[in-house]
Amino acid sequence: MAQTALKVLTVAEKLVEKGYFKTFVSLLRETGIYDMLNDINSGPYTILAPNDYDFFNLPQETFDKLMNDKAYLKKVMLNHIIQGELLAHDMLYKRSVRNMAGNDLYFDTANGLSVNDVRIIEQDIICDNGVLQVLGSVLTRV
Repeated sequence: MAQTALKVLTVAEKLVEKGYFKTFVSLLRETGIYDMLNDINSGPYTILAPNDYDFFNLPQETFDKLMNDKAYLKKVMLNHIIQGELLAHDMLYKRSVRNMAGNDLYFDTANGLSVNDVRIIEQDIICDNGVLQVLGSVLTRV
């Protein structure tokens, strides 16, 4: 009996497969970042992924700005991407890292693992070209 290799997905493919990142994926596509994340030869990346519920709960003014200000949208999307693979246990020791928007992200463990005061609600979803960390909110401060 022949064995088939288990296909591990890129971070972009995993976001789509999960099904609850539709808004995030749509915005990544709109900015052109999705293609970079879907390239198996690029990365690794750590994606701090907000889900659809997180976008739904943004203040209307913030959501409108995301939809109408392309430069702001791209910075917000890049806020959620770190060059390199960063697992949850790495965050305990690293304490801070710079994202691809050029902003510093700070990790804390006072009330569970969080980044810039946003809780990481699902950790270490391993992909071919990186890892997903699921957030409990959108990182909109740029």
